[in-house]
This record gives sequence, structure tokens and C-alpha cells, in this order.
Amino acid sequence: QFKKPDVEQIKPPSSISEKLLPDASLMTVNVTPDGKFYFQPVENGTERIQLLDNMGQKYGLSFTDKEKVAFTKVQAIGVPMTQLKSYLNLSED
Repeated sequence: QFKKPDVEQIKPPSSISEKLLPDASLMTVNVTPDGKFYFQPVENGTERIQLLDNMGQKYGLSFTDKEKVAFTKVQAIGVPMTQLKSYLNLSED
């Protein structure tokens, strides 16, 4: 499966770290200079659903089981929280 094109080109800053983090529970967050946030959730489906539930609590949203399953499948997310439910209800095509 080919990677979907990036919504916006983001050049991450270079950094060097001596500590390696485990890949299992990492979430990638990119921030643009104009304050937009794009994130790629963790790979673990259970942790993704927990993340979605936590975001829903913070923003006063609840998600159906169908929306939660859709969230476990997305590669990257670049929509405002107010549009996340409609994004998750889009056809996979």
C-alpha cells in the first residue's frame, strides 16, 4: 500500500538523542509555523481507541463503535476536532 500524499509539507527540525524510545506507543505530531497540528496516532488499535476517547472527553464529543474502528485505520489526521466525526464517517474510498 502506497503512502498517501502529505496534506502539507513539514520540515522537522534536526535533533540528536542518545535515548531510543520504543516504537510501540509513539505518536507523531507535526506543527506548522501558522499553528496547525497534524498527527499520526500510535499503531496499537487499543491505544488509538483510548486516545480517541480521551480527545472526545476533552472536546465534549462521543464516538460510535463504527467511528472508533475507522480511527484505528487512518494513517494521519489533519482535520479540526469539530470535523473529526464527519471525517471518520467518510467512505474508505
